[in-house]
Amino acid sequence: MKTKVNFVRGLKGMGVVIMITYNKSRVIFDFGAPFEPLTQIYDGTVLIRNKKRVKDALLLNQAPMIDYLYSKESLDDINLKPAEENPFETAIFISHCHKDHMSEIDKVDPSIPIYFHHLGLKLKQTLETIEEEPYYREYSGFEYHEKIVVGEIEVTAFFSDHTCIGSASFLIKTPDCTIIYSGDIRFHGLEAEKAWQAVKQICKNKIDLLIVDSTTTSSSEFVYSENEIEELNLPSKEILKGMISEQNIFDDIRKQLNNHKGIAVFNLYHRDIRMLEHLIKIAKEYKRKAVFEPHTAYIINELLNIPVNVMFPDNNLTYDFYEKVKNNNNIIFKKEVIDNPSDYFVQNTYKNILELTDYDGIEGIYFHLFGEPLVKGQSHYKTMANIIDKLNWRFFSYINLYSFSHAYPNHLAYYIKKLNPITVVAVHSTNPKALNPVNAKHYLPKENVDYYLINGKLIEK
Repeated sequence: MKTKVNFVRGLKGMGVVIMITYNKSRVIFDFGAPFEPLTQIYDGTVLIRNKKRVKDALLLNQAPMIDYLYSKESLDDINLKPAEENPFETAIFISHCHKDHMSEIDKVDPSIPIYFHHLGLKLKQTLETIEEEPYYREYSGFEYHEKIVVGEIEVTAFFSDHTCIGSASFLIKTPDCTIIYSGDIRFHGLEAEKAWQAVKQICKNKIDLLIVDSTTTSSSEFVYSENEIEELNLPSKEILKGMISEQNIFDDIRKQLNNHKGIAVFNLYHRDIRMLEHLIKIAKEYKRKAVFEPHTAYIINELLNIPVNVMFPDNNLTYDFYEKVKNNNNIIFKKEVIDNPSDYFVQNTYKNILELTDYDGIEGIYFHLFGEPLVKGQSHYKTMANIIDKLNWRFFSYINLYSFSHAYPNHLAYYIKKLNPITVVAVHSTNPKALNPVNAKHYLPKENVDYYLINGKLIEK
């Protein structure tokens, strides 16, 4: 038998699903839906049909069409082989808890084990409690450097400095080859040194195939500048002009808060726990109280084990976990913020943006820190910017989702050089051709086609 690799989806954008098979052993990496914000079917207004959610997700190209993963009952009349007839020893590994990598896992039959890093699993369970993730089944946890055996395939996870807690890259060994799936990676975060240490560990292996997150090759906002290479001493023939690090963003927030006398508001993706942690620290530095909405406060309580300040929005909604939030945190009332705006740094999600109209007439700064809405072309993004404009506040919207959460091209080039694989495949990119690795064969496979991996070469079955 030979190793087979199938790039089920994710070669031309988000929603990566990769399947690797050897004999009767099968491992699948990530299990999300394509990210299409301007045409998204499940936009928060379309109701999900509980009993038909698997069938609907498959027909609408949300869940991937793969045999032996879904129960016979849930498939209804979909022409796939059911999990009850599964001849493979199978497991699914999730690189991190962003939706484009794991949104469809609830559809998978409970007989198939699904693994998260233990911190990612805790985040998933917390999101279930606050009703942001559905609960239909149990999941399993792993640690970094832990070897998990699935039949004849070994999978080992390594730290990855993505914005989402518990992110991982995977080393996959079959009897005849070694594969790396990078997951979403970056090397400009505050834990970049730890990420490079993980790369050093991975480099000890002879790598036949590297499947690498190449998100930033699809961004149109990058301008290349040769004259910065020597100054920054980076190992690349070209460096990005205006490349921004996580530290740069936090430093800029500090700069804007310095001597600001009014209210400060931020909107972030509350699955990005490390950013939450640093915003709390920044608030303390400037003698402000960081104030969170109850959903985010609950996540902080569970993942960071600290109490925070909480302000409940005026929307008449209530959830079972609210009582726990009230008992474990300090409640802030809006009048306190209105009376003393310079004492507070307040979270605001888009769904609660009308809460900001109560601060009309107060000088304000609004930091849009990769929270929803994610894309400037969305109507919701324009609405958010319009409301901030009507309040006459300063509006800071940082570089978009595609660049901040993913490795810059110069870092990708160095990463590939260090790993020195025989073959590279770019995923998670609308422009995979732009990856252009200098020390490896760059292969552009087709989606949902089986390839044999022989001596580092992908050969269509």
